Formats: sequence, C-alpha cells, structure tokens
Amino acid sequence: MAIFRLRLNLALGFRMEPSPLDALSEVWNTRCRHGRISINPSHDDFPSLLAEALDRIVSCDWDVIAAAEQLQATTSQIIRLLKHEPRALALVNRERQSRDLRPYK
Repeated sequence: MAIFRLRLNLALGFRMEPSPLDALSEVWNTRCRHGRISINPSHDDFPSLLAEALDRIVSCDWDVIAAAEQLQATTSQIIRLLKHEPRALALVNRERQSRDLRPYK
C-alpha cells in the first residue's frame, strides 16, 4: 500500500514533457480502447495512467480537450480519471483558473 501511495504522489508531483508526437505507453493503449478508459483506481496501473494523462494536459497548457485528443480518449473519460484522485482534479482546476480557464466539476 505504501508503494502505491508513493507512486500516486509521484504521479501528482513529477511531470514529464511529452511531445504531441510521442507514442502513448503500452499501459495506456491497453487501458484505453475506443475512447474509453478502463481502470480501477486501486489497480497498480492507475498511477501510471494518471501521470500520463497529467503530462499530456500540462503539455497542452492545461487544455484537457486537446490532451484528450492526443490520448485518444474522450474529454469526459479524462475528467473521470482525474476525479478518481481528487488532488489531480484540484491541480488541474487550480492551474486552469490561474489561466482564466473554466474549472471542471
């Protein structure tokens, strides 16, 4: 459990800057099919998926719609993924508000 929490904290606090042309990870491709993300928030893959989604959101200057397109998922699926970890959604909303963008609920 402690390792899972550490991985989750790293997913929230450490960013990698992917290029829009960077391939999606094998984990992402396995968990995201036809625009839908299939993951239980307690699964070992969850922190990796969350980190990859946040990295794309940051690289798109907090534009979740653009990030969702790059991630080949729907915007609502990305927001659902973020909602599984309230700190992730709070981070995205805080950064969006600082840029005068609409927060997500």
